[in-house]
Amino acid sequence: MEEKSRAAERAEKRRFWEDHLRSWKASDLTQAKYCREHALNVHNFVYWKKRLLPDRGSLVEVPIRLGMRASFPAAISVVIGGYYRIEIHDGFDPCSLEQVIRIVSGL
Repeated sequence: MEEKSRAAERAEKRRFWEDHLRSWKASDLTQAKYCREHALNVHNFVYWKKRLLPDRGSLVEVPIRLGMRASFPAAISVVIGGYYRIEIHDGFDPCSLEQVIRIVSGL
């Protein structure tokens, strides 16, 4: 009897997070903002996102315009691991930075 209730509890928890992840994907909100608006723990949200959503890999393709700057590849670095970090160096292109921010905030 107790095993059935644990299985039912796990299934209910899974459905809860599947529903929230589906709703978040459709919301166009950041993870943090969605969690605040729905009173969810962001760490739990990230755990269930990793568990339930397919892995999109650690690399994100970012379309950029190089313009006249040959040194651009070293101007903006994006580090993805746990949380996102964008490093900006001298000679960055503001339009490319805007594209990077838009793409990373959608993850």
